[in-house]
Amino acid sequence: MELQYKIDKLNKELEESKELNEMLIKINEKFRKENDRLYERIDFYKNLRMSRSMKKSSKPKRKHQRNNDSEDSDDEIINVDVEIDEKDEKDDKDEKDDKDARMEMKTILKTMPAKFDLDYDQTFMSKTNVDIKKQLIPELMKSLKPNFNSTYDKLTKWLMSLHKSRRVRIITRRRENSIVTIVIYTQMGG
Repeated sequence: MELQYKIDKLNKELEESKELNEMLIKINEKFRKENDRLYERIDFYKNLRMSRSMKKSSKPKRKHQRNNDSEDSDDEIINVDVEIDEKDEKDDKDEKDDKDARMEMKTILKTMPAKFDLDYDQTFMSKTNVDIKKQLIPELMKSLKPNFNSTYDKLTKWLMSLHKSRRVRIITRRRENSIVTIVIYTQMGG
């Protein structure tokens, strides 16, 4: 009877793992599409050249560069102003702000009342978690507002990622405990 219960429990965990796997496949597919779209953009921009008048100059990082394209001489030296890519700097700052905001969100979640705890036994999009999320995200936005301007979508994405990692950890731990229990049970002659 106890063995049947453990088998049923393992079957339930297997079903949960299948659901999680399906969700991860969908997320992976979205990342694949986004990756393909980004590669298309890279290919498009590779072929464009910005005129010198459009470039913003800053302090050159390198004063000279060998001009290997020259037909007359491979040793010809030319002056080059290397521009600082302001967009990359802004992206780096945004990325750091996002990382700080995620860390702050995790800290805030630890201090939230239990009614805001996501149910890690259910998928992120389950009715229970969706209801919790509808209450939780506005509270997180209020708490983060003084220092960070996080959007509803960003918080949803971060919560989904956090839920996924915690859910996987819990399911894995349970599975390991079940396997250990079954091995002990069978070794005891059950």
